Amino acid sequence: MASLISALACIGLLYSLKILYRLLVLTWVYFIRPTSVSRYLSTDPSHPSWALVTGSTDGIGLGFSHELCSRGFNVLLHGRNPEKLARVQADLLQKFPGRSVETAVADAAAYDNAGLRNVVQKATSLPDGGRLRVLVHNVGGGGPLVGKGVFELFSDTTVDEVDTLINVNARFPVRLTAALLPVLTAESNAPTLVMNLGSMATYGLPYSVLYSATKSFNLTFSAAFGREMKSRGHDVEVLGFVVGTTNTTGAPAETQGNMGVMTPRELAKACLDKSGCRQWILPPSFKHWIVSNINDSVPEVMIVNQMEKLWTLEKKGK
Repeated sequence: MASLISALACIGLLYSLKILYRLLVLTWVYFIRPTSVSRYLSTDPSHPSWALVTGSTDGIGLGFSHELCSRGFNVLLHGRNPEKLARVQADLLQKFPGRSVETAVADAAAYDNAGLRNVVQKATSLPDGGRLRVLVHNVGGGGPLVGKGVFELFSDTTVDEVDTLINVNARFPVRLTAALLPVLTAESNAPTLVMNLGSMATYGLPYSVLYSATKSFNLTFSAAFGREMKSRGHDVEVLGFVVGTTNTTGAPAETQGNMGVMTPRELAKACLDKSGCRQWILPPSFKHWIVSNINDSVPEVMIVNQMEKLWTLEKKGK
């Protein structure tokens, strides 16, 4: 009996230490630790620092473009619509006159080798000796990408729509990373930062099957790629973000339950502030961390019922 009590006490102590450690890490990451994103800003005026933001003309990508400019980075905007890119470029140049802004056109929804080469060419021949220091994989989306709602039955998804969603959310970011790897790992171009935006949908959510699956891929790729870069001695920081509710035109907060909602600019700031946190995958903000842990704790049936409710409400609103 005494040995059983001792064993249980040992287990309790180990569990308490684990909880304490997690609380200390949580406090450090979200409330105390200063960001190290400034290490990616060049001090050499002959090699100014640039950031490439995919899907940069709307929503979170647009928020990143503004936030990066405000922190001293020049920005290479990626998008598929040249007119929208030109408008965003002009707006950024007006708001941040000290920055340089370039554009690169490619349709992430298509298996577009020419478009991919165009982005890579722009990223590897930046003006005034510029060097790519930050890569933000923001481009992505769910049902609205194929003209449907935020929530959709997989059985109502066509084969072509499957290709579109996989291309945008998974294939394009990975192909672009592979194509830019020589730049990201070049000794003359270190250090570099890669950010991959995932989603809380990675819990395997119904009514959002393909989006959930591809965003899970994003995060797994992020952690695996980051560990490989570290093991090979490359100064490439890789962060994967479990993004929660963000109020964008394509996915308004009210259609997602309004929990832990952030604006695109707030989200971009939170992500950039996590540079140097030594985590592979994490929610960008404390309130997204709270929502993430709630999702981990509640019974599965409650999550499924909530998703079905949101899907039903969206269908009634049409």
